Amino acid sequence: MQQYNDDNRGAAFPRQSDNPKAPKWSGPVKIDGKDYEISIWEQTSQKGQEYLSLKFGPPWVPKEKGGNYNAPKPAAPRVTDEATAPDDDIPF
Repeated sequence: MQQYNDDNRGAAFPRQSDNPKAPKWSGPVKIDGKDYEISIWEQTSQKGQEYLSLKFGPPWVPKEKGGNYNAPKPAAPRVTDEATAPDDDIPF
């Protein structure tokens, strides 16, 4: 039995939102073996032609799992040598 190849494929599902700037469709996409999230807005050009605006970003992670929708990952802390690190106590 041949295994299904889902690379370079995805799906978009309708979204309900009170925010007029929120995408009308979104869903998971896999491109070159990496997972992404696609967001789709229905737009109208200045000449009145309808089109779809697409955005690809990192996968959506629910907030209850410690994620934030499409938030960039924080930079790794900078490693310093103990001899050059200040001895001041951090007030928090």
